[in-house]
Amino acid sequence: MFPWYQTLIDTIFNPVFGWMLNIPPIAAILLLALILGLISTLLQKFMTDQAKMKRLRDDTKKYQEQIKKLKDNPAEMMKVQQKVMPIQMDLMKESFRPLLITLVPFLLIFFWLSNHFAFYPVQPNQPFTVTATFESGVGGNATLASGNLTITQPTQEVKDGVASWTVKGPAGTHHLTLEFAGATFKRDVLITTERLYEPPVVPLHGSVTAFNVENEKLKPIRGFNLFGGGWIFYYIVFSIPLSLLLKKWLKVV
Repeated sequence: MFPWYQTLIDTIFNPVFGWMLNIPPIAAILLLALILGLISTLLQKFMTDQAKMKRLRDDTKKYQEQIKKLKDNPAEMMKVQQKVMPIQMDLMKESFRPLLITLVPFLLIFFWLSNHFAFYPVQPNQPFTVTATFESGVGGNATLASGNLTITQPTQEVKDGVASWTVKGPAGTHHLTLEFAGATFKRDVLITTERLYEPPVVPLHGSVTAFNVENEKLKPIRGFNLFGGGWIFYYIVFSIPLSLLLKKWLKVV
C-alpha cells in the first residue's frame, strides 16, 4: 500500500497536475517550472515594495563598487562594508514574505513530482528485479514468494550481503514476502502502465536492511541522460533562465 502521505499528496495535486502524466516527462517538467516560476515572480512583484527593493539594490551596488576601490585601505573598506550589511538585511526581509508563502506548497509539489517522475513504473509481464540487502557478514538462503507473480529461482543464496530475483507478472498491486532465517518481511509492488509506482526502496532493520524493487530511473528525455540528471536536475536547468526571463518581462527587481 502507498504511504498515507503519498496518497494525500496525490489527492491534492492530481486534479491540478494529473494531466501532466499524459505528456512527455520533459514537457511536464518544463511546464511546471514555468508555472511555478510565474507564480513566484508575481508574488515577488505584488508582495514586495519594488521601489524600495530597487533603491536597496542600487545602494548595494554603489557600495560594492566602493569596496573594490578600497582594497588597499582596509579601515575605510570596513566602514563601507558596515553600511552594506543593514541594506542586505532589509533586502532579505523584503524578499522573505513571498518565500514564506510559496515554501510549503512548492515543497509539496516537488514531493508530487518525486512520486511520478523519479522512476518508470514496472510494466505488466515485463521482467524486473527485486533485491534484498543484508547486514555485513550475514549468509544463508533467502526465499521470495508471491501468489500472482512469476519468480525465477525463488530461493537465492545471500552473496556479499545481497540476494536478488527476476520477477514478472500481470498488472495490479502484488504482495511480496521475503523469508530469511525464520523471519518474514513484506512489501507491495505495483505493476501498471500508468506513471505510478510504490516507493522502490523499503528500508528495514535487523539482518535484512532493505527490500527493494529495482524500478528503472526515469530519464526526462528518453534515451538521453544529461549528466545523470533526473527530474530535479532538469527542473533547475529550466527554472533558472525562466525565472530571469519572467522577472525581466514583468519588471520585477
